[in-house]
This record gives sequence, C-alpha cells and structure tokens, in this order.
Amino acid sequence: MKLTLRKRLRLILFIAIILWMALIFWFSSAGHEVSSGQSERVARSVQYITNISFSEAVVRKAAHVFLYFVLGILLTLLVRTYRIRWRSVVLWAVGIACAYAATDETHQSLVGGRSGQVSDVLLDTAAACAGAVVIAGGYMFIYKLHKNQKCDRI
Repeated sequence: MKLTLRKRLRLILFIAIILWMALIFWFSSAGHEVSSGQSERVARSVQYITNISFSEAVVRKAAHVFLYFVLGILLTLLVRTYRIRWRSVVLWAVGIACAYAATDETHQSLVGGRSGQVSDVLLDTAAACAGAVVIAGGYMFIYKLHKNQKCDRI
C-alpha cells in the first residue's frame, strides 16, 4: 500500500507529537528536587551567557510556554492535513493541547513533591494557542501572497 504525501506527513507529525508529549510527560515525572535542579542549571546558564538573572520560577514558566508552543504548532500542522477550515483547525489543536495540559497537571500532582496547578493549564493552553495562531497566520499570509502573485500575472 502506497502512502500519499498527505498521509506520510500525517504519520510523521503524529509520531513527532507522541514523542513531544512523551518529553512533556518525562519532565512532569521528575520529582521536585530533580526539577528544581534542572531549572537552577538553566537559570545559571542563561545568566552566564546573557548576564541576566532569572529565578527558577521564571525558568519553569518559560519551559511550559516553550513546550506547549511547539505542541500547538505540531498539532496545528497535523490537524490541517485533514483539510478543514482554519478556525476549526486552531480550535481542535488548542482543545487537544488543553486536554493534554490538564492530564499532564493531574499526572504531575501524583508525583512526589509536585503539585498540579490550574494556572499552568491556562498558561500551557495559551502557549499552544499562540503556536497554533502563528502557524495559521503564516499559512494565511503565504496563501494571500500566492493568490496576489497569480492575480498580478493575469
């Protein structure tokens, strides 16, 4: 059975999403001491490189934003392969990311020394939404640019 380009892209994106979600799950599985140590090392590295000091809390929130921003991008790209309207694409991608963020925080609350925060679910959802909007906006910009170029040729 030969896979079309669209189906191959779906498969690649699906695998990338599963791996990315596994990475998020792995970070959530770390106990408080391990997680704090990781955040402190990142904060020290950033301070060494930029000479700007960040607290552990800022590093943790930035990690949430980065992880879910990328998840939002990946989910948007995957959902778009089904050729549905952009509004629906963004809603599906953000909805899936929100559901995953909620399950991730629930999982995190079961890890020793960690707690699940509703505010983290909201932050994660906002980051995924930003990723989805960046991709949707980029696609729409390219589409309009391409459409205008065709009109200029006629």
